[in-house]
Formats: sequence, structure tokens, C-alpha cells
Amino acid sequence: MNRQSSSSSSEGEIQNQAEAANSSSTDPDCISFFPPHPKEPIIKIENLHKTYLIGTQGVAALRGISVSVDKGEFVCILGTSGSGKTTLLNVMGTIDKPTKGHVTICGLSIKPNTKDSLLACLRLNKVAFVFQTFNLVSSMTALENVELPMLLKGQLSRSEISKRALDLLQKVGLGDRVTHFPNQLSGGEQQRVTIARSLSNDPQILLLDEPTGDLDTQNTSMVIRTLLDLHREGKTLIMVTHDEGLRNYANKVVRMLDGKVLKVEEINEQEREQAKATLLSNEPQLRTGVNTVLARNTPKTMYRKPSDYPCLRSD
Repeated sequence: MNRQSSSSSSEGEIQNQAEAANSSSTDPDCISFFPPHPKEPIIKIENLHKTYLIGTQGVAALRGISVSVDKGEFVCILGTSGSGKTTLLNVMGTIDKPTKGHVTICGLSIKPNTKDSLLACLRLNKVAFVFQTFNLVSSMTALENVELPMLLKGQLSRSEISKRALDLLQKVGLGDRVTHFPNQLSGGEQQRVTIARSLSNDPQILLLDEPTGDLDTQNTSMVIRTLLDLHREGKTLIMVTHDEGLRNYANKVVRMLDGKVLKVEEINEQEREQAKATLLSNEPQLRTGVNTVLARNTPKTMYRKPSDYPCLRSD
């Protein structure tokens, strides 16, 4: 079945295909048989519960979550530590399986008994993560880190893999850092390598876990600019953050508290355009390392000689 005819399949047919794959195929190409129905969200979660067993007691991390994400949306998940937002992101990325409830990702129903091989296949082809702590392989160069997912997929030739990895690094502004190892890169550069790596297999969904949490103002702005470019290209972005200042870049904001969705806010186009304009207006200064907003409130550094201090003068 080709991709075009699959896209016109009914929801029931897609489910039947998914169940068949659960019992048989583990080929990475199997995910191409599960495109989401054109009228269905790319991620749909209903009454999701996630409970972790610690000793003999269960700890509820998610309690009846219901949320959906349409293809091409930029969704921001906000909440304090312990609110369950990272657990929700892990379920969306199939790192964790639901304890109870219905989870559908790219047309595939995720259940507690879904095979790990099929979930790994989904992550390799359709879903990608960008972590706060980067998770780059320290013994590999930036280029080799970006090549790794493509090598695992095994569909491109070695020369095609190298060319695409180089193109992705150039896309995030790191064309002159391809041979550098992670410990030779700044935090912002490492995060941009992580973003380039996440794009290697052209996923439909990008899951971002505090992507700017360890970055300064300058690098935060550069990373957000990269994410906005990806969103404009049609990628679906789901970002977990504590930073209220990032909410206006998203289409939708999901606020969480104590494992539940507190409320869902739609960000209007005017607020989003204003946030983008502010980012762009600061970009020239940020790219040259000068933050004009901070500079006005930062004390000037003055250099003095020993002779400037009476107690140190020899005369």
C-alpha cells in the first residue's frame, strides 16, 4: 500500500494495520503504513493515567490527562516541577507507556502491551527528542552525532548521510563546527547540534524537554529562532518549559498542576507576531554577543593599576 492510498484509509483500517504490525512486522518502514487520518490530530490523548510503582506503593504522575495536538502546531507545556509535564512528554515520545487511557501518535494506538520494537520504530522515523542536557555522544564529533540516527535507520548511503548531516549543521549555523567534539562546543552550540540530530530522519514531531533550560539569554534566543524556522516549515513542536517568556511563541499553551491539565490557552496571532518581532529586533546584537537589554542594567567593568590605591603606592 503506498502512502497516498494509506492517507485515505479510515481510522478503523489504520487501527487494523497497527494491530497487525504489533503481531508481525518490526521493519522500520512499517511506520509508513500508519499515517494519521487527515482529519485526526497527530497526537490524541484521552483520560491518560500514569502510575509508577515505588516499592509496594503507586505514585500517580498523570491523572486523567486529555489533550490533542494537530499537525503543524507549536504547543508549549508549562508547569512547576512535579506537575507531570515531563512524564506527559515521555508518553508522547513512547519512552513511557500509559497505565490507563487512550494514546494515539501518528495514527498508531499506544497500549501498555505495545511491542517495544514498534515503539522504537516510531521514535526512529516519526518522533524526535531534544533534551535539556543535550545527550550527545562525547566520543563523536558534531557531524558524527548528527549522522548516527541515519546510520541506525540504514536507508541512505554513507555519502548521502554525510551530506545531509553537513546540511543540517549548516542550517543551525554550525557549518564551521562539524569536526568539534561536544566538550569543544558551548552550551548553545551543543543544543543546536542536538536539534540538527533530531532532524536527521525528518520526523513529523519534535519533543523538546526544557531546550533552553541550561542556556543564557543569547543562546536561548538563537535556539528559539531555529525552532520557529522549523515550525514555519511545518514541523509539529511540543515544548516543555518553566519559562513563561516562551509561551507567546506557541499556538497553544497547556498548563499543568499535580498531574492534571489546569487549562489550555490559545495564543492569538497578534501576540505571536509581536513576540517574533521582538526576537528579530534583538537578533543582530544577540548574534554578535551583545545583549542591549542586559547591558543597560549591568555594571561596567573598570580596570585599575596598583598605583591607583594609596595603600599600595611605594612613594
